[in-house]
Amino acid sequence: MDDEPRDAFTRAARALASNPDSPASLQIMSAMRRALAPREQARNQLVTALGLQMASGSEKDQAAVDAAIKHWEITFKGEMTDADLADMKAEACERDAQARRMPPKIESILETRPSTTDVGYQLGVHLEGLDGTWHRLWAIISLAHSFGSDIDGDDGVSEVRGQFERLLGRGIRSDEWDALVAHAKHHAETETTHREGSSSRGVGT
Repeated sequence: MDDEPRDAFTRAARALASNPDSPASLQIMSAMRRALAPREQARNQLVTALGLQMASGSEKDQAAVDAAIKHWEITFKGEMTDADLADMKAEACERDAQARRMPPKIESILETRPSTTDVGYQLGVHLEGLDGTWHRLWAIISLAHSFGSDIDGDDGVSEVRGQFERLLGRGIRSDEWDALVAHAKHHAETETTHREGSSSRGVGT
């Protein structure tokens, strides 16, 4: 008897595992993304709406949450349960916390960037590529500011900036640098306030 699996999903999974870069595998991944896209979009829409509503508490943002829930129920063909909503709220909180720990996107600060993908950074393997070095640069500026150092005179900042500019293939313009420094300083000040607030809430508990 032929052992070749007849189940379409199993065949697709084996094709992806054996040669993920083959034309067949790329077609399979594209088809899977298209099939899952509506549900993923509905989920993202609701999580984003919940994040905005939790931050503002406004009626407008609550109306957006209600609309997103209805869209989710239509897309998933079922009523949203309290457990589903709790999971979405938890994801919204996690996204917010993660966003506070992350640098701005390179393209939001720099006018141009190489059209390369920093796979090591995306996979969390290292911080040596373009995006990883950008993250290190933002982080060291934030750290230097939290210690009261002069950003432009800090040796660590200058070293990482040089590393990033070599990967970028050009120098960072003054307006781009000012925008990055402003974001990193704001992060340092916000995190300090957050930690102090958490410490005071914990006193006497």
